[in-house]
Amino acid sequence: MPYETEITVAALAAVGTFAYAFRPRYTQRKTALLAKYRRVRTRSLKIQDTLSKHVLEHDAINDNITPEMTYGQFIRDLKRQHYYHLSEKTYVKLKNSTNLFFLNKTRRILEEQELRLIKLERQLPAPKRPIAV
Repeated sequence: MPYETEITVAALAAVGTFAYAFRPRYTQRKTALLAKYRRVRTRSLKIQDTLSKHVLEHDAINDNITPEMTYGQFIRDLKRQHYYHLSEKTYVKLKNSTNLFFLNKTRRILEEQELRLIKLERQLPAPKRPIAV
């Protein structure tokens, strides 16, 4: 083939141009994913804090939050989910990653965790307000 080198150079230039053109979209998506990760992580920590305060104020570690689960078990499960899906280590890994499959997997996990946390927030006991005199 007389033009093999030129075809190879043109193909590489086309791939490079294509990748360069879509880089801003990738960067924006990754930035949005990192922001969502921080929001979901903060929500998880807030719920853990709220439940821990409730347990300490009312000595409710062995009280049932649902018919089959106590507050203590519930807090342990919440902390385990946080460790596996929302840890700082995972955030750093996500921040440094360029693997699209990992980013998509993390996006799905974040959506599941966010829905789970929203559901949990609705079930949390309402804080008791002091009676104004």
